[in-house]
Formats: sequence, structure tokens, C-alpha cells
Amino acid sequence: MTVLFLFAAGSAAAGLAAPPPKTTAPPPSPVAAAEERLHADDPDGALALLAGHLKRQPDDPKALFLRGSARCMNGETAACRADYERAVALDPAMRQGWLSLGALAVAEQRWGDALTAFARAEQLAPGLAENDLNAGAVHLMAGDLAAASQRFNSFLEREPRSADAYYRVAANYALAGYAALAGRALEHAITLDERSRVRARLDPNFEPMLEQPPFPTLFATDRWVPPPDYVVARRAYPRRYDGPEGKLLGAVLDAVQLSGRPFDPRVDATPDWALLWSEFRIRVGTNDAGQGEVELAAPATTFPPAEWQRRTEAFFQTVARQLALAER
Repeated sequence: MTVLFLFAAGSAAAGLAAPPPKTTAPPPSPVAAAEERLHADDPDGALALLAGHLKRQPDDPKALFLRGSARCMNGETAACRADYERAVALDPAMRQGWLSLGALAVAEQRWGDALTAFARAEQLAPGLAENDLNAGAVHLMAGDLAAASQRFNSFLEREPRSADAYYRVAANYALAGYAALAGRALEHAITLDERSRVRARLDPNFEPMLEQPPFPTLFATDRWVPPPDYVVARRAYPRRYDGPEGKLLGAVLDAVQLSGRPFDPRVDATPDWALLWSEFRIRVGTNDAGQGEVELAAPATTFPPAEWQRRTEAFFQTVARQLALAER
């Protein structure tokens, strides 16, 4: 399901505190145990634990909030909303209760109620950047582009070096159908972290505007230039890069997996080049001589010079072996 990029939105249990570390004793309280059940995607288990507790303590706001979350996870939105509303009435300082009420209102397209709930959450923590994102997303869906843009701009002023912040704004604009605004924000995100491009390529929020400017250019262009503090190694191969399903990229993927080192499973692939990320930034393409080329790049501080030479050479040789196997 396509959703707004809110900090509070998502699953009904979004924003719950991280489960406490496991200990041998004492056993967790029913409320703590119910919270653990919600983190394990077991709303029925949580409801069973909370039932007896709420009979004894019917005005426990935390327990009511957790029961509301479990009910939301089970699709019981009216009962969920009632529990959330009672929880914040008993404890108006429960910020997560207001956020969850706002997220529920968004899911039900009750924009006025969502803005009211997010405003209460903002009053409890006025310095958080997420307040601007939440309000901006709701204003946008409610059709108030000016108010949305004002809140998004405020959000980005607080997070000027965050690719994720620009990405979230771009995704909200994309969901609302504003291609130019979405493209501008996404371009900033890609500049800050080029992996934002493959993130968007795989994101259904952007799918309706893949053919609208500036997205064809954004998705087809690799503008990355190695910074001065990077080291780069390149190796040419007789087979030119022949697209996402081609043998050269396949050999590179094999080499990444055979290295045994962590890697990002996403591949940013176009008809002209592909990017992967492991301990190196890996670019696969075709050089000016018409040969396939694999480029490895990393900050110079990542490896001592001898280790950089050893690892890159080992990688290039593995690519050659895998390519030879593919050519048989």
C-alpha cells in the first residue's frame, strides 16, 4: 500500500519503544510483555496479555495505547481509535499516542483530525524536525501545497545534509503528483547519497512519474565524481557492458558474493551502466575503447595502500574468472 512518508505512519505499532533487553529475572510485566508481542507482530498475543491487566487497571494509558495498537494491527480501526483517544485523555503528555492518532487519521484521510493530533505532538516536542514532515505531508494530501511546502522547507532547513530527509520530501511530492518538486528534492538526495536513486527506482511512490521530467534524466545519469580523498582502480574486459541482464554485470555480482564481505543487495542498473556497493563503490560500464570496464572506488583511509592493491586485484581477477565461465 502506498503511504505518506511520516515519522509516525506505517504499521499500527509504529514508534513503539525498542523492546527492553532480555533478562533472566524478574519476568516482564503484562504491559512490557504485550509490547514485546507487538514487536513480534503478534497482536493477538498482546491482547491476551493486556486483557487481565486492563480489568485490574482500566485507566492505564500505556496499556490502552498498546491495546489500541494491537487492534489497529488486526484492522479494528474504530476500537483502535477509541483506545488511543482514551489513552491521551488520561495522559495528554503521551506524545506517541498523539502521533499514532495522527497516523490513523491519515490512513482514514481525516486530514483535519490528523493535523490536530500532530499539532499536539509538536507541542510536546517542538524542536523535532519530524514535526514539519508530518504536518507537511498532511497539508499536501489535503491539497494545501503552499502550507505543505512551507513545512517541508522548514524540515529540510533542519536536516540540510540528510539524504533521507530530501528523499522523504521527494516521495511525498511524488505521491501527490508534483513531478517537478519531487524531482528537485530527489536530485538533492542523490547528490548527498547516490543510493537514493536506486531507492527511488524501487519505490512505488515514484512509479507513476517515471516518464515525466526530470525523472528519465535523473534515473539514467551517473554524475558521481571521485572526491579528492578517494582512491580508484579500473580494469577493462573484452566483453562490453551489455545491460542489467548481461554477462559482465553477472560476473561482477558473482565476484561481490564470492568475496564474502557485506554488500548492498540493491543494484542501480541502466542500459549504459550499473552501480553496486560493497566495501567499494563498484561501477560497471563500457569505456571509450568499447571494452567493458569495472571501476572500484573507496575513501583512501579505508585500506592501507598495499591492502587496497591486494583487494582490488583479487576482485578484478574473480570477475575475469566468472566472466570466462559465463562465456563457455
